[in-house]
Amino acid sequence: MNKSADLGSNIDKKKKKKKKKKKKKKKKKKKKKKKKKKKEEEEEEQPAKLTAS
Repeated sequence: MNKSADLGSNIDKKKKKKKKKKKKKKKKKKKKKKKKKKKEEEEEEQPAKLTAS
């Protein structure tokens, strides 16, 4: 009985670890999107500055 309970908790731990990894990946994707948006905004601002100056 003890062994099966241990296995159950081990599986739970592994599942939790996998979920955490997935969350981290999602955060990375969001950061990449933010960087892309920033780059696009900078590129949009630069020509505006050139025409203004």
